[in-house]
Amino acid sequence: MSVLHNPRRVNALRTSNPVQRRVRPRGVPPALEHRPILDTDDLAAARQELPRIFGVDTIDVTISGDHAFHAVVHGVRTRDISLLYLDLAAAELHIPRHGDHYGVYMQMSGSTDWRVNGEAVTTSATHAMVSNPGDQLQGVPGIDSTLLVLLFGAIRTNAYLSRLRGRAVHDPIRFGPGFDLTGDAASRWHSAVQLLTTELFYSASLLHQGVGVGAVEELLVSTLLYVQPSTYRDDLVAQPHPVARRTVRKAIDYIDGHLAERIAMADVVEAAGVSERSLQQGFREELHTTPSAYIRNCRLDRVHDTLADSLPTDGVTVSDVALNWGFTHLGNFAAAYRERFGEAPSQTLRR
Repeated sequence: MSVLHNPRRVNALRTSNPVQRRVRPRGVPPALEHRPILDTDDLAAARQELPRIFGVDTIDVTISGDHAFHAVVHGVRTRDISLLYLDLAAAELHIPRHGDHYGVYMQMSGSTDWRVNGEAVTTSATHAMVSNPGDQLQGVPGIDSTLLVLLFGAIRTNAYLSRLRGRAVHDPIRFGPGFDLTGDAASRWHSAVQLLTTELFYSASLLHQGVGVGAVEELLVSTLLYVQPSTYRDDLVAQPHPVARRTVRKAIDYIDGHLAERIAMADVVEAAGVSERSLQQGFREELHTTPSAYIRNCRLDRVHDTLADSLPTDGVTVSDVALNWGFTHLGNFAAAYRERFGEAPSQTLRR
């Protein structure tokens, strides 16, 4: 599992003018207690490190109130999800543009008044806030406010949405900003988050052994897609898709089950039970791609997962992983990888 790198920590006890910390429970979740990323009373240090941690270009942090400023962040990153604890005292946040990921901001304690593209949203014990890529966020934490934040990569979230729908996502999904945590459906979200935190807490868990990472991430993403209002939620919860879409689904199921093997088009056609021409047409209409391109993208996803899961001590190389998944022309592979994930495969491996 890859973990967010810890930046240089500032120890208030060693500064010339240490700032007195607030006296109150920190409330760091047990799963993140031993994963500190930032702990500082220095406003400049917070402004420098918070954008890197949250994957945005800029976070404007301004002092507010009469209390002493302090910023604490703990966190961990799995393949494509970051779980962060944020404790920001006596300061307001302004994010001009949310990064290329979706965020769910939940209160661990207290409350926060948000403006999401100008719309007022208050997070509390009963309501969370959901952000989309490119959103403008302004947050005013209340006294004793602490947040648990989950960040989901936009590319993988929309790719998974496409798989659930059995057809292409023309426009990236956009979630509504208010997330009611009190309904029956929200209990599924709480259960999914609890599973993640439990797996992270126990060092002997399957997740720490690199087993089931993708399944846990898919559970979190699918739960969010089904329970939170969005531009695609009605389509997801609608009646089953017509026969044409079921045909494409059969082909997808076959491809997913044989991805590590050589896949001949004739075998995909046989699994789908239609002619090759009909299958090609079905993929174009439903997924706006071809079966061959779909196979390539799925294999790129597997390469990404392997690189993201690897540690420096594993001895994993980009070329070996690419070849294992059938990419024999490394130049074409690197270009396709960058186009899909927005970074070079070597960057994923080092992260």
